[in-house]
Amino acid sequence: MILLAAFAAAAVQPAAEDGDSVAGPWRLLTRLPLVEGPVCVVRAAGAEVNLDLILNKAGEPILIAARPDWRHGGEAEIGLTIDGDPPRKAQAQMVANLVLIRMTDVLLERLKQGKSVELALPFGRFRAGIAEFGAAFAALKACQARIGAPRPATA
Repeated sequence: MILLAAFAAAAVQPAAEDGDSVAGPWRLLTRLPLVEGPVCVVRAAGAEVNLDLILNKAGEPILIAARPDWRHGGEAEIGLTIDGDPPRKAQAQMVANLVLIRMTDVLLERLKQGKSVELALPFGRFRAGIAEFGAAFAALKACQARIGAPRPATA
């Protein structure tokens, strides 16, 4: 839960200057508020929504959409439209200002090829740039292997 609180707190702060540039809009963050020690997160800060990509305890990729003005909870089926493709359904967990989406292999592979994604959430539609998603995912895995960063206890 501490890491979720850290993501919630980090979503309020501008991320454009934080972390090291990876590729496209993605930056690698190794520190988050409220978390002691290193973490591995790649973030694309957007005008409509910030996207974070992490690995959970099982090593599965989790995409986190965040905005400081969101306040939601529970589970929901959402839609993801990548580069205008037909929407793909996914299950999401909503916690405060975060929407956590466990990635399937098929969705992960499609995101690696995409330029933009539109999230259809129960409370609105939000677009984000995802160019260079594959490079961001590779940087995340390399960071995780390098520092053995803690992974969230949930998701």
